[in-house]
Amino acid sequence: FDPYDNADCASWLMGKYTRKYGNNIYALFAYSMGEAGAEECLKGHNPRSLYAVSVLEKAVGYVPRGYGEAGSDG
Repeated sequence: FDPYDNADCASWLMGKYTRKYGNNIYALFAYSMGEAGAEECLKGHNPRSLYAVSVLEKAVGYVPRGYGEAGSDG
């Protein structure tokens, strides 16, 4: 509930994810969906939400799928 603790934790997590993934887009993805969710989606480029699609569209080499296709809950 402390905004300073919240900012400190967010900074720490983003640093961890940036080092792990080497990419700010993937780091934000992991921050938003958790490491397991991010890794699942990044492996198969199978986003589970419209937000995931918007993040992955910014990633180099990602080819967006239709929002109504199987695998997206958008």
